[in-house]
Order: sequence, then C-alpha cells, then structure tokens
Amino acid sequence: NYLYMTKAYVECNVLDIKEYSLVYRYKGYATFMMKSHESIKDDFTVIENLVGKIDSYEIGEENKYRVILKNNQEVDIKFNNYNQFTLFSLDVD
Repeated sequence: NYLYMTKAYVECNVLDIKEYSLVYRYKGYATFMMKSHESIKDDFTVIENLVGKIDSYEIGEENKYRVILKNNQEVDIKFNNYNQFTLFSLDVD
C-alpha cells in the first residue's frame, strides 16, 4: 500500500497532474487522495468529477458526509485531512 500512497502523492502534490488519484480499492469502498484545500466546498468540487453532480451534503459522524447527487443517489464519503493532502473514501459497488 505504501507504493500506491507514494504514487498518489506524486501525482496529486508533486507533479500536480491529477486532481485526485486512487490509493486502494477494497470490496465495498475505494480510497482516493487529493491535495488539501481551503474549504470542504473545494473538496466537493473535486469529488464531483468522480461521482457526478452533487445536489447537497450533510455531515454525519465525525468527518463522514452523506452526499445526495442530482440523480437522487446517495454516497457516503469519509475524509481524513492531513497538511499536504486529503484522503477520502467512497462507498462503491
């Protein structure tokens, strides 16, 4: 997993060639990395490129958001914020 983390960090933070990068995928969820942003709104702007247009979101548990998409689907997203980057996990089928 360290190699995948390194690859994602280089793509998103060092080379700045991607807005987000897949770190790992397990059954039921996937974890991505993106640069740290000033606000959660900026984070969701990047995530929209991955999941589709976001209609609304609300915070659930600590750092976990329930996101409602324009097509009425729901996605749970968990954030882990660090100084240089943010890891976020999505529920996937």
